Amino acid sequence: MILPGISVYNATGAGGIVVRNNGVLIANGTNELRVGFLSAAAQPYQNDYPFAIKLESTASPLCSINNCVVMFAEKEYGSITAASKTPSSRRPSQSASQEYIRKAPTSPILSIMT
Repeated sequence: MILPGISVYNATGAGGIVVRNNGVLIANGTNELRVGFLSAAAQPYQNDYPFAIKLESTASPLCSINNCVVMFAEKEYGSITAASKTPSSRRPSQSASQEYIRKAPTSPILSIMT
């Protein structure tokens, strides 16, 4: 479980969190205290690490990811992926340093129920 307001730092070139074999990831931030996925580099750049979260097809259906911000992950992977599962929101939009998944302006930044 990743609590609201916590930041997870990924080493340059290293992957992020992989959830498999009935593993469960709960990363539920709030509107005020988002969960952050960032680069551990002293001077981070876009594409510093491949992804923030990868939910493999064997991950538990109890995974919950809401109100998260991903910065400096590789654009091509979308930073949060779900194998054989469809996030309830559209693919992330890309910017120089941030990626967001948003259903609507008032919705959580990310909502995946596997």
